[in-house]
Amino acid sequence: MIAGDRFYFRLIVIISVWLLPTVGSADEWDGVQREKIARFEVAGGENFGFRVFLSGITDMCSSSGGVNWAYLNASDSNYDVFVAVLLASCAMDSAVTLYTKRDSSGFCHIGYLGG
Repeated sequence: MIAGDRFYFRLIVIISVWLLPTVGSADEWDGVQREKIARFEVAGGENFGFRVFLSGITDMCSSSGGVNWAYLNASDSNYDVFVAVLLASCAMDSAVTLYTKRDSSGFCHIGYLGG
């Protein structure tokens, strides 16, 4: 990729995140965390397939028992888009806002992503 293409790629990612639909009340979510991505892990598609750790966050969902990561599964709607935006944000060292819901096992499932 040449330097100009890189600029446009970043611009498209940033604009895409800004154009995501607006989020309802924060009360609808068990956790809302904004920070840079510290690291991610990839596992089998339905075994918390894509796990995200945010810098300095020790509890992704309020009262989740200290679960410090949130996940997506391959079957989630827009999985590929979520993962692409998260990887781009990580590569660009940009902060993201993760909106999560606690699942029946107490883990934090990503339901919405903001820039």
